[in-house]
Amino acid sequence: DVEDFLALFGDMEEEEEYVLEDVHDAKQQELAEEGKRHLDNCDYQKAAEVLEKIDTKDPEMLFARNNLALSYYCLKKVDKAVDITQKVLACDPENIHANCNMAMFLNKEDHEAACKYIEKAIDRQKNTQDDLYKIAITYCEIGEHEKALQYLENILKMAPYDEKVLFCAAVASFNMRRYTDAVNYFADIIKM
Repeated sequence: DVEDFLALFGDMEEEEEYVLEDVHDAKQQELAEEGKRHLDNCDYQKAAEVLEKIDTKDPEMLFARNNLALSYYCLKKVDKAVDITQKVLACDPENIHANCNMAMFLNKEDHEAACKYIEKAIDRQKNTQDDLYKIAITYCEIGEHEKALQYLENILKMAPYDEKVLFCAAVASFNMRRYTDAVNYFADIIKM
């Protein structure tokens, strides 16, 4: 009976450890989502503060590290953004968001290097809407509006009513002086 009790007690410890891991993972996920909300709302300082609390060794949380790098970039702390992104790429060299982020971060200093990073992202993308959108936005950020528009138009074939994609297509068209196209994209948003 004692051996059975000790075995049961041992199982309970393992289960308790598993529950603690789940709680930790849920807390990490919650922090990542909170940080993303702050980033989306342009509260970059708060986003950075929240995202800094996330366990950097968890490979499942690389997306949060990418968002932290973006937060620092928006705070004009480019060196810190590059450092974080280099660490993400060391863990996952094929990370599309990290490669796109690096392209944005390096563009002002070295457009050729920026293009190499975006080419890495293109080689690794899986034609998902998220991948295509990240590449398109990165092309917009580095001033390659024609390439951006090609990706945005591909997304619109899959999701013709996506307002943010229509908006980005309008802006890319405007930046290329295709004013009629820009107005048409904006008109589609207004219709919705």
